Amino acid sequence: GMIGSFYRHETDKWAFTGSLGIGIANTGSPRMSYSLKEKGTNAAYDIRYNWSGHNTKAEYKVMGIIYAEVKAEKKISRKISLSLGLSYTQYLVRPKFTAGIYDYYDQSLIREINQKGNYANALGIVLGVCFW
Repeated sequence: GMIGSFYRHETDKWAFTGSLGIGIANTGSPRMSYSLKEKGTNAAYDIRYNWSGHNTKAEYKVMGIIYAEVKAEKKISRKISLSLGLSYTQYLVRPKFTAGIYDYYDQSLIREINQKGNYANALGIVLGVCFW
């Protein structure tokens, strides 16, 4: 969800919209794991990588965001218009990345590495066809 404000200016054939909001977004919490065995020995390891915020067990992470969008809309008939714009999203939480090396047989933790990520952002293109 998001809350914010927008401004819309219209002429006979064009409409221009700008918006700014703050809210929350759900992001996936990707995980990857694999097993390795040392050559010539019985030593084997499970390697697990996880991207998360604060809860490593969560499938999705809720993050605060700031969102801005500018859009131009061209009316091509009384009932159809085409739109083009840009959007920008700034995430307000720095994600945490963890890597763990576990004994394959008893799952005891051998080594864990934690790294704080950078603030993420996204630039998007808004394309649309409007019918009313």
